[in-house]
Amino acid sequence: MKRVLLIALVVCLAAFPIYNAAAKTIRIGYACMTLQFTWMTFAYQAILDEAAKYSSQGIQLVVNNAEGDGPKQVSIMEDFIAQKLMPSS
Repeated sequence: MKRVLLIALVVCLAAFPIYNAAAKTIRIGYACMTLQFTWMTFAYQAILDEAAKYSSQGIQLVVNNAEGDGPKQVSIMEDFIAQKLMPSS
């Protein structure tokens, strides 16, 4: 169970970009585990601040908060995959 949770955490902290050639935009999905911890709140805010720097260059950030619910976080990741978001390298 610990291994599954660790893998879920790593996957959910990963960004998933997709490049839209027609609109010349890059969409990045971020699945936040929870905002109940101070360090996650700081990480969340840092991601939003960094994404704001690049919004004028056609980079769009899609953020979803799982609110500490494992199945919800899996669902968010499945939605990113359904939107054909590709894992970043």
